[in-house]
Amino acid sequence: MSRSNLKAAHEYSTYEAYCASRREHGLSVIPEKLYNSIMEDDQATNDIEEVSDDIISDLHKEVHGFRPSAIFMKNFRAFDKETQKNLWDALCQQLEENNLIKQKEEATALVEFRNNVRQTVRFCNIDWRGAVRFLAEADGEHIEDDEQTFDYFLWSKGLGYSDRRNIRKLYKDNEQKVKTNA
Repeated sequence: MSRSNLKAAHEYSTYEAYCASRREHGLSVIPEKLYNSIMEDDQATNDIEEVSDDIISDLHKEVHGFRPSAIFMKNFRAFDKETQKNLWDALCQQLEENNLIKQKEEATALVEFRNNVRQTVRFCNIDWRGAVRFLAEADGEHIEDDEQTFDYFLWSKGLGYSDRRNIRKLYKDNEQKVKTNA
């Protein structure tokens, strides 16, 4: 499935199907609680009356990175249903736009990371694993200590979840091959 064929969250029959389609392309996903709320909202013919404070707060946090203020929540409760629905729809649209921006940033970060590894391989005359380890140590991280440190190093380079998982797996698989051949 190409990225242009991805559907909105409410168009998938299950959360797992929604997640699988997004992760296949290295995209982030919304929390399951928010997905369930969207599905319930969609099934209730978009009756905004069913949206709880927790759900609107969760959506606001996903979009903006922080919980809404008490004033925002007070105003939201005071809005008529049509205004609440319009605000909900605007937040959902912004979430989709944010995800597309994040996807582009992560793709750019992956290209930059690969270029840094290639340059390090060439300049230091080491294999790609050594180059990754060298780059991490230059940042003060010892990726061989534990997987969390390795993931943090990759995350700090702007890499998305799928790319970080793939790099860690390749690194570990290659390490086992090296030990087997030794």
